[in-house]
Amino acid sequence: MSKYIEPLSATLNGISQVNFLQNPGFGLMIVVGLLFVDVYTAISVLLASLISYLIARVLYDDDFAMTGLASFNSVLLVLMVEAFLGGFSSILYVIPATMIVMAIQHLSKVLLEKVNLAYFSIPTILATYLMLFIHQIWPGVFFSDQLSFKLTGAFDGLDFSFGNHFFISASELYLQGTLLFSLVLILAFIIFEKDYLLYLVCAYFFSIAIFYVLGFAFPLDVMGFTTFNIVLTMMALKAFGFLPMNKEIILKLFLVTLAVIITKFILDYLLGLIGLPSIVLPFIVVTESVLISRNLKQARQVEV
Repeated sequence: MSKYIEPLSATLNGISQVNFLQNPGFGLMIVVGLLFVDVYTAISVLLASLISYLIARVLYDDDFAMTGLASFNSVLLVLMVEAFLGGFSSILYVIPATMIVMAIQHLSKVLLEKVNLAYFSIPTILATYLMLFIHQIWPGVFFSDQLSFKLTGAFDGLDFSFGNHFFISASELYLQGTLLFSLVLILAFIIFEKDYLLYLVCAYFFSIAIFYVLGFAFPLDVMGFTTFNIVLTMMALKAFGFLPMNKEIILKLFLVTLAVIITKFILDYLLGLIGLPSIVLPFIVVTESVLISRNLKQARQVEV
């Protein structure tokens, strides 16, 4: 592979790995969608993924670096900062932020692989909390002085009527809030991974049904990060072979949705006591719980 094509392909892989896909074509479509929404965000995402790839070439073998698995946490961090923290105070902060994520990710990878678990988005969460802590000590570092974490901030002023709301929930997967980006993302699913359309539809409508039964209203301020966490969990479980397309798939997707919602309620309450957002923790807790359950089951089978 050309010395120029390889870094580009790896960079796009890192962007597509946010949705557990290793596909530069999918990553390219996401970048194009972001360019239509916000050029600054698109450039920041590309920069974070490229820097992560270059660091991964030093820390790991070339094959792992090419997969983009070392880059998706940096991409997710940039997307989250742009959507909910008002963006970095300077695009240059993407560089130290990426280095922080990569350091935490390397440590997480080394520790969790010893117990046969995946690090998923744990580095994103820890890096976010660390940067928020640094900002409290030195205001203006990483973020603007008027920082406020608002989960619905990226979606203020949008039309949340029933028809539009589904597309807005779709765009949540890359922390956007526009119809145009949603259409690009859905088109990417149709081209590269049709199963994800089923996950998105089930996560959305199951969430609404569960919230309705629990007595909550429809608007996004209740759903917040919910669809995002649910679909990420479904994608991760598919990647680990837990969601084969059989006659039980709809029931399994409903149970995943219910588990993520319950977990999110609990984490939102507990973390709210100390003023922190749950971000992608519901996805991590549910997915790691499934992996731990599988590991325990396999251990018991070996003992027998």
